[in-house]
Amino acid sequence: MAEIIKRSKPLSVDPLKTSSTLGASLAFLGLQRAIPMMHGSQGCTAFGKVFLVRHFRESVPLQTTAMDHIATVMSADENVIEGLKTLCEKSHPDVIGLPTTGIAETQGSDVHRLVREFRANYPQYAQVAIVPVNTPDYIGSLESGFAPVSYTHLTLPTTSRV
Repeated sequence: MAEIIKRSKPLSVDPLKTSSTLGASLAFLGLQRAIPMMHGSQGCTAFGKVFLVRHFRESVPLQTTAMDHIATVMSADENVIEGLKTLCEKSHPDVIGLPTTGIAETQGSDVHRLVREFRANYPQYAQVAIVPVNTPDYIGSLESGFAPVSYTHLTLPTTSRV
């Protein structure tokens, strides 16, 4: 016979909200030799990393553009371009996913333009596919962030790495 346990708390709530940014990052992690780089503060990425490490029980390679209080107010464009350059130089990925967080979306950051600027400034990294995705974490959920990446027709470079 089933036992009913009555709790004294009126409601049980899970305070962790899995955001669309985390969903997009998870989709990028499903691609071979891909690294997601969340465009936002370090806290946004740290939360996602802790959440995924707890779930998968192994390390998860998430990077961040590390917007600080000054970059949040003025502009974080240079953070994105330098972050992409550093990832290309040190990690040599085939794909870099660039989902935005709520702070970058609120700021009005145009990640598609930033990828074009990166391509113009660093043509030597043309073989790395960079996929910017607008995923404000104040709208949607894990599934709504996973969907744009999953259904995007990725245009991968035609040159192969030797």
